[in-house]
Amino acid sequence: MVGEPRIPAGSSLLLIGSGLYWILSSQLISSFTVLTPGLFQTNPLGGSLITVVGIISAIMGLWIVQVDLDEFRVLVGGAMDGSSRFHSHSPPATCSSH
Repeated sequence: MVGEPRIPAGSSLLLIGSGLYWILSSQLISSFTVLTPGLFQTNPLGGSLITVVGIISAIMGLWIVQVDLDEFRVLVGGAMDGSSRFHSHSPPATCSSH
């Protein structure tokens, strides 16, 4: 039996952040004629391609953002009630000297 694929924690925030970066910087990237001489001048769809990649990335991140919000809720909830998923809080060992 094949289990459901697990999305790594933080993936949605990474996709949303990189999508916003590509969307907001698409015009700046397409104006870098020194780095890519003639690439975006000969192909007017070059800047649009960068924008579309950013939109797809941001949509995919928003599609799965619930996974990261649930993980965050578990982390914050565990920290609030004194328990944690990652650390075991055992009482400190005491030394008694005779």
